[in-house]
Amino acid sequence: MRRRSAFLLTALLLGASPALAQSPTEAAGLEGEHGLWVRYVGDSTAVSWITRTPAAGFLEVSTGRRVTFQTTTPAGSAHTAVFVTPREAALTLRYGTVGDPADRHETTIRRDDPARAPRVAWGAVDSLVVVSDIHGELERLVTVLRNAGVVDADRRWSGGRKHLVVLGDIFDRGPDVLGSLWFLYRLESEAQEAGGRLHVVLGNHEIMVMQGDLRFLGERDPRVATRYGVSFDALFRPKESVLARWLVGRPALMRIGDALFAHGGVSTDYAEWSVEQHLDTLRAYAREELFSRWADSTYHPPLDSAAVQRRIDFLWGERSVFWYRATRRATRWKGTSPACSRISTPASWSWATRPWRPSRSAMTGGSST
Repeated sequence: MRRRSAFLLTALLLGASPALAQSPTEAAGLEGEHGLWVRYVGDSTAVSWITRTPAAGFLEVSTGRRVTFQTTTPAGSAHTAVFVTPREAALTLRYGTVGDPADRHETTIRRDDPARAPRVAWGAVDSLVVVSDIHGELERLVTVLRNAGVVDADRRWSGGRKHLVVLGDIFDRGPDVLGSLWFLYRLESEAQEAGGRLHVVLGNHEIMVMQGDLRFLGERDPRVATRYGVSFDALFRPKESVLARWLVGRPALMRIGDALFAHGGVSTDYAEWSVEQHLDTLRAYAREELFSRWADSTYHPPLDSAAVQRRIDFLWGERSVFWYRATRRATRWKGTSPACSRISTPASWSWATRPWRPSRSAMTGGSST
């Protein structure tokens, strides 16, 4: 019988640090995944990318070994190509500058089933690595993961059966949010293929950007959006963007063994919720038009004021898992399945004031859901 290896938990905080921030010259590159925007438009896929210099661009799309689409784009720095979305589960994009081997990039896009929810309750694992508050610091993240034995020198998954939890706040402040997101998007598939797992848990900054609070963007993010003639949050509309579709399918609360993970904290408001129930609610709210148009004062959802208030409390409330600031303890609910474990916390805690909360109290309308 194989001897069980010792349980390893490595907790790492990757907050953006002015002293370690990249210089403007180092942060200038928007090519490759640092500026890649992929979204679905009806039955088609639109791919936008930025080249290092104003020049003709190229895009090649393949499924397996078969090339399904090829095109070149006029000279410029921002490029967009649109093609009919193939039925295959994965698309490989090759894109960059025509005639410049140094500006050629490759990204694989998964057509995940949006109805399939990720598993959010796991038993004990042998090795667990936890990182938090990446805030666009891609290079620092890669260094930490290499030191933890999770990725190799080529930035590919090398962690075997390890579980890696990214505990929110990938967005804002740092120099490379898009690069960080595409890196984690790829690493999730590689980890699963190797028998390990990458778990992305949403934090408050993910919610903030997708709902229009852009006050904390890093230096590079606005420049990417400006090249495409849109605001940065337009790159993350859940009904269109590949990255946003992936993100809103991730949980804000999960359990591995006896450890409960949330970016903020767990108040008594959620003491009777299962981690699955919390995920189901988050995914349901994220599919609504209101989620993407939260900061749009002209939009009036077909919900009554009580239904809108439930969404405010869940996403922006001082006791939501995105914003609550408290030390918490978790106990396993005495149910029949570990997947039905529930949350228990002390009754009263202090919390840190939210930096922003859009008001929706005036919204009234149809049914309460």
